[in-house]
Amino acid sequence: YCVLACERYLRDLDNASEMGWEFRESTALAYLRFFERGLVHTVGKFEGKPFEPLPWQMFVLWNLYGWFNADGTRRFKYAYISVGRKNGKTTMVAGCALAAAVFDEEFAGQVYFAATKRDQARIGFDEALRMCQKSKLLRQVTKVGRHDIVVPKYDARITYLSSDSRSLDGLNASFVAVDEFAFHRDDSVSNVL
Repeated sequence: YCVLACERYLRDLDNASEMGWEFRESTALAYLRFFERGLVHTVGKFEGKPFEPLPWQMFVLWNLYGWFNADGTRRFKYAYISVGRKNGKTTMVAGCALAAAVFDEEFAGQVYFAATKRDQARIGFDEALRMCQKSKLLRQVTKVGRHDIVVPKYDARITYLSSDSRSLDGLNASFVAVDEFAFHRDDSVSNVL
């Protein structure tokens, strides 16, 4: 599957213009630099060290943040990421949430962590919160609360939710991380958000 994904990427580069896509290498690089310079590990033996994406993470981030449609919107609006435990999923997704609130420059952005249980959703949020506390860059641009992270410059907010999809109508999410998606009864939470 890794080889097929890489082959697809190369094929897409060759056929981008006829498909109405554009790959913006400078944008992809800017997001990778945000991850490398703005984010830090918060647990384990790498705690306090800069987040240097693993090769698989770099490939995912490169594709998510580099591809655009002809109208200037991002090509990929959804990503399903499935890797084994202890491979840095939570750290990477927390970084994506922070990038959405801090680096996307979207005013009043709403960033959510969701899972089948609120405590599970809190895991990714807590990782983002610790990154804000430990990163010099993020400390300068965020205000950390017990249940949310605010980016005053853009009036953006990061928080976490339970999986009751009936109570999620009306939210205007700019980024959502749905944790443990395989354990959700259905896709109503991701559809509502």
